[in-house]
Amino acid sequence: MIKKYILICLCLLYIVGCEKHETTKFKLSKENCDNNWAICMILPDKKIEITKTQPVKIAVLDSGIEQNIPQIKKHIKNTYNAIDRTSETKPFFPHGTMIASILTNTQIKNTKIGITENINLYDVQVLDEHGKAILLIL
Repeated sequence: MIKKYILICLCLLYIVGCEKHETTKFKLSKENCDNNWAICMILPDKKIEITKTQPVKIAVLDSGIEQNIPQIKKHIKNTYNAIDRTSETKPFFPHGTMIASILTNTQIKNTKIGITENINLYDVQVLDEHGKAILLIL
């Protein structure tokens, strides 16, 4: 399931870059892959092309995103709790936060995790404390 989310996000990032923009290209080294194996798994040719565009807008529909991580928080533009229909999300599980850290260019210790700094996140909590969603809400 996570691979589908990552693939969708990468496709969206690629599609947004269809106009002429400043582009930076680089190839990941073995050390990069040792430090961040997830990126190397989804980019088997180890090549990254970064295009400067308007920020990509992505809604993370999950268990909520932890708001106390500054590297992620700066990208969150709005929150919505579909369970109680408020703007306050309460992440019960770390999954939404992990997805957000993959999308944003977060650094943990000496390891960069993530795809881009050029992103606006919308935190939409659709899973309750049991990890369940009510389909009528969605």
